[in-house]
Amino acid sequence: MQLVDEHHEPTAITAVPERDSVQATTEETSRLEAARLVPLARFAAVQHQQATGRVITVGELAARMSIAPAVAGRLLAELGHVTPAPVNGVAVLGGDA
Repeated sequence: MQLVDEHHEPTAITAVPERDSVQATTEETSRLEAARLVPLARFAAVQHQQATGRVITVGELAARMSIAPAVAGRLLAELGHVTPAPVNGVAVLGGDA
């Protein structure tokens, strides 16, 4: 005689993606999204420069485009814009001393 557990349902086995592949996919998606934003960032940076006479900062670009400061920083780096790091929370303006 064989005992059978009638109340036990078979467990479904699901595939769990590897952590590295998930991270790679996320990084690739992030790069693609940033690539789509480059023209908008370029426009915002040029318009800001024309209006104010100075280079747009990461914070200003982030606020203007409603994006995270980290993304704004990557976009400015992609555009080749170098903004000075703030000193004690205050933007340092370039120029001749």
